Amino acid sequence: MKKLLLAFLFCAFCASGVSAKVLDEPVLLVTAKSGTEFFLDEYDYNESNSRMTVVINGHYSDAEKLKTIEWLTKKKGVPFVKARKLSNNVFCFRFDENGDKFQRVYDRYFDEDGELVADVPVNKKKWEPVKPQLTSGKAYSVALEFLEAGTEPDPDAPPENPAVGDSNKGTAGDDQPLDWAKSSYVAVAAAIKKGADVNAFIPYTDSEGNELEGYAVAVVALRTDKDAARILGLMLDSGADLENEPRALANYIRAQGSKLDMAVVDRMARLKAQLNLALLACSVKPYPGDALARKLIEAGASVNDIADQNSSMLLEALNAKADPRLIKLLVANGADIELEGEIWEGDMENGETVRGTPLDIAKRRGYGQDILDLLAGR
Repeated sequence: MKKLLLAFLFCAFCASGVSAKVLDEPVLLVTAKSGTEFFLDEYDYNESNSRMTVVINGHYSDAEKLKTIEWLTKKKGVPFVKARKLSNNVFCFRFDENGDKFQRVYDRYFDEDGELVADVPVNKKKWEPVKPQLTSGKAYSVALEFLEAGTEPDPDAPPENPAVGDSNKGTAGDDQPLDWAKSSYVAVAAAIKKGADVNAFIPYTDSEGNELEGYAVAVVALRTDKDAARILGLMLDSGADLENEPRALANYIRAQGSKLDMAVVDRMARLKAQLNLALLACSVKPYPGDALARKLIEAGASVNDIADQNSSMLLEALNAKADPRLIKLLVANGADIELEGEIWEGDMENGETVRGTPLDIAKRRGYGQDILDLLAGR
């Protein structure tokens, strides 16, 4: 595994025209509250532009691994048959010449054999502030110490303040910290006016209790309260970049169901990267309605393609036991009723991969005769 993974990472550095320093002993940077440990694996200092690049390797606790597997499957569209083998998360930061801010280069997830499970898209152009007590700040300071000393730091030395910091960015009032998941519209508006970063990357807990990291727009999109739409609109007005989180619209659909604000949907649907996952999210119960699904298709959502090349939009919708109206709409707009693929059947620990046509999956999910006839081409 290590050889495969190191080869993969080395190629990533070579592609950018720099040579990586691979540490003989990875250095512990921070330990999250969940028990997940983040290590500095590699670093490079480019003398031509005075920029440091680091590779960080996250080793999951058992509990966090299960949560991340669920996050990859439910939030990022990774088939469970791949995600269940998850072993570690490798991500890369590139710092500016002063070490005050950084860009994300990649965010990759590997299985125990060193094979790539998922390459989650990142916004490579966005600069984010370095936080001294979080992974970014620790990685930069350790790599800089190593560079200046000319020797590798002691891997057994405990890091300072290893716990990952909290999720608050800015303030919602004179005394109240801003909580993107809970603060009222008035409080969020006041915080943004005072300079709160609408593109902040923060740790948060989703509706299913998973401890994640993501952009503020993803956190707000998961809200189920009536303020969600207004806050999303305000964030978009204030420069929130939806390229940071391709699942933002899908999250909003799943969280709100039939209570969606279509004006917000219209704005979020302007970014093509949001559309396919949003259309698949229409499988949620209760069904958000044909008007929404049709709007997404007309905006450019594919009725066939999804992130997993071994499946399809129709197969995944059937597997989720989507409303028959959505199945009919997909077929009416050109979904391939003969395309075979793989779906995951059963729970996360005891399920199995099932291969079949849309008709096969529809039979397994107990659809009515009208859908079976439709998928049989009758």
